[in-house]
Formats: sequence, structure tokens, C-alpha cells
Amino acid sequence: MAIKDMTSTELKIIDSVNRLFDVQKALRLTYGSDNENTGGYDFWKFLKEWNTLSQKQKIKKYDDFASHELNIFLYLRDREFFDSVVKGFISNKIEKHAVDYILLDDKERILKLANGQALK
Repeated sequence: MAIKDMTSTELKIIDSVNRLFDVQKALRLTYGSDNENTGGYDFWKFLKEWNTLSQKQKIKKYDDFASHELNIFLYLRDREFFDSVVKGFISNKIEKHAVDYILLDDKERILKLANGQALK
């Protein structure tokens, strides 16, 4: 996306996950890329309160929403939960993808991927 006129541009400081979600949702709605019929961006709104959830609630949410996107979020935002719960889940997956090897810090597999070799 190119900014054609900086004088008509609004800048915002995004200093929290809550603010990030609110701004991204507003942008998605503005550009028509959020599908309100399927929950749209609200699908991920539980992440706004992730740090206030109990361990039991986090496990339930992870069980309901497990995905590469959630795994990356947890790797970056809740490393303790990632290391204690998610890492074991990813390690035990039968079919792993590139992002799984990266999150597991599997240097051998990552190098194979970087060299264009098939991952099996």
C-alpha cells in the first residue's frame, strides 16, 4: 500500500495488544476484508485478554483455537505457556510444517528447508 498524501495520514502509537486488535479490526472493516458473517476479526478477540486467563482457561482456548497463528502468538507473547504446553503438542504432531520446525528451533530441518530440500 502506498501513501499518496502524508498530510492526510493519521499516525497512532500502538502500545498494547488490545489497541493493536482494535486498530487492525477498524482497518479491516474500512477496506472490506473482515467478514462479520463468520465472526471475522472477533474470532481472535480472546487474545486481547490472554494474559488475564488462568492456566485452565488458556488450555481450553488453546484446545479450541490451536493453529500456526496462535502458536506464533504464544511463542512471542507467552513463552512460558508455549514451552510448557504448545511445544509438546507441536513436537508430537505427525505431520509438521516449516513453521513448526522454526518454533521448535529444529536447526537441521530449518537448514534443509532453507536449502530447498523437501521436509518429511
